Amino acid sequence: MKSSSRSVAYSALAAALGTVLMYLASAAPTGKLVILCVASLCTVFVLSVCGWKWALASYAVTAALSLILSPSKASAILFSAFFGYYPIVKIFVERLHTPAARWGIKLGIFNAVMAVLFFAIRSFFQGNWGVLSGKPWVMLLLANGLFVLYDLALQQGILYFIRNIARRIR
Repeated sequence: MKSSSRSVAYSALAAALGTVLMYLASAAPTGKLVILCVASLCTVFVLSVCGWKWALASYAVTAALSLILSPSKASAILFSAFFGYYPIVKIFVERLHTPAARWGIKLGIFNAVMAVLFFAIRSFFQGNWGVLSGKPWVMLLLANGLFVLYDLALQQGILYFIRNIARRIR
């Protein structure tokens, strides 16, 4: 199989698996964030086997299909807004030499996306936000803690995939 044919096939398979996972995330009563994190590993697969351009294409197809096909759009929006492309961003940001710069950029991107999502949701849904209505900084602080855990887990997933699986696929 030619290199471009292989890349198309792997990207399509990853997009199909990602779309199925996004459908499961919308149907699952709990564990939606875990399924989103696993779905982002589909991008890692394409990124390590085919390159960042194919990974970006696979992410775009997965995001579009999940927005169209998922019954609940919340998981699809989270995947499209952050979880789908973050592994690609992470690979480029990890090339920086100073850890402070890496974490600053990663946290900056995460907080920017979360702020946009927060204000978009707040403008569309004007209802009572309960405990967090007067304290969005509490929600942002908790989200940052979860993001750091996600980033560290994603790093371990990427390393495991590269060391144990990617060389068998190539």
